[in-house]
Amino acid sequence: MRCAACGSEQTRKCSIVYEEGTQSGTISVTPGGGSPLHAEQVTSSALAKRCRPPLEPHAGGFVADIAISAVLTCLWAAIVVRRAQVAGREVSPAILMEAIVVAIVLWFVLHNWVRPPLWRWGKGKRLLAAYRDALAGWRKSWICSRCGEISTETSQ
Repeated sequence: MRCAACGSEQTRKCSIVYEEGTQSGTISVTPGGGSPLHAEQVTSSALAKRCRPPLEPHAGGFVADIAISAVLTCLWAAIVVRRAQVAGREVSPAILMEAIVVAIVLWFVLHNWVRPPLWRWGKGKRLLAAYRDALAGWRKSWICSRCGEISTETSQ
């Protein structure tokens, strides 16, 4: 492969440059004699960062799902409290516990079962198609060791 910019044959595949320049490992820290905390650390060289693959899109919505769950739970709790008042019953603290449980269940359902299929069907469909195209292009890309130009196999 020749560099399209300078004509040099000193080119390397971006996927190989990224793999060689990226290291991952686990860090363990024990604060104050307590139980150890573990974290994964990924470090990349500047060149590997330039040659990194495109980022895969995801549905996200963590905070939005919490907000929707909170609103639905408040509505549900208000309805339960109102029905209890109309029936002449006393509202117990157990209703608050039920509301918390309902909020957690709603968040779990929204975040894991509702949002991902809706996202893949709507906006995610376009984003995933663009990601697949970008990933295919990345797999065909080369970087010149002399001038730093990144080009694809088709641009010889």
